Amino acid sequence: MFLSKVSLNNSALAKKELVKLVDKGAYASHQLLWKLFADPTATERPFIFREEQCHGAPIFYVLSHIPPIHRPEIFTQQVKPFTPKLEPGSRLAFQLRANPTINIKDGSKNGKTHDVLMHAKRQLPENKDKDIQHVKKVQESAAKQWLMDEERLNAIGVAMELEPDVVSYQQHCTYKRDTRAPIRFSTVDYQGVIKVMEPELFIGKLSAGIGRAKAFGCGLMLIRRV
Repeated sequence: MFLSKVSLNNSALAKKELVKLVDKGAYASHQLLWKLFADPTATERPFIFREEQCHGAPIFYVLSHIPPIHRPEIFTQQVKPFTPKLEPGSRLAFQLRANPTINIKDGSKNGKTHDVLMHAKRQLPENKDKDIQHVKKVQESAAKQWLMDEERLNAIGVAMELEPDVVSYQQHCTYKRDTRAPIRFSTVDYQGVIKVMEPELFIGKLSAGIGRAKAFGCGLMLIRRV
C-alpha cells in the first residue's frame, strides 16, 4: 500500500479544480483524486481518502493499493510506501472519519439505512429532543457504541481499550456527477487507542476502509504507534 499527502498547487488548472470542490464538495474531491489513478481499465476505486482544511485549502490523505501517478500540473504530492509491521497486542493511536449507519427493518427485503446519530435523536421523547445538551450527549453515546460494537471490532481485528473520543459530527450535502441530485450523509471524527488482535485481518480492513461512504472521504483510519 501507499500513503500519500496531496494538495493542490498554484497552477491555473488546480484553481479550476478548486472551484469544482467548492461547488460540489466531497463528490468532486473523489473525482479529483481519480486523476491520480487514471487507469481506464479499472473497475473499482483503488484508494480511500480523508480531506482536511489547511488555511482554507484542501489537503488529502490518500491510502492506495497502487502508487499514484505524478501529476505536478495539478498536485503537490508526498508519497511513501505504507507497510505497517504489527503483532498481536500492538497498541495504536488512531483517527477515523466514519459514516455511522444502522439498518432498520421496515418490512422491505433489505430494510432501510439510517444515520446512527439522527436515529438516536428520533428515539427521544418529545420533551427531551429540544434539550440541545441532552441530545448531544445521546448522539455522542450512539456514535461511540457504533464504533465499539463487539461484532464490528472483531471484524476489524482490534479491541478498544477505552471509549473513543468523538471529535466532531457533521451533516453534508453533495451532488452526483453531471446532475444536481443531492446526496446527504453524515460523518463522525473519532480518535482513540486500539489494540491489534489479528494483524493480517486488521491490515486488510485498514486498506479497504471502515464503514460506508468511502467515495465521500470516509473510512480511512490513520494510525501511529503508542
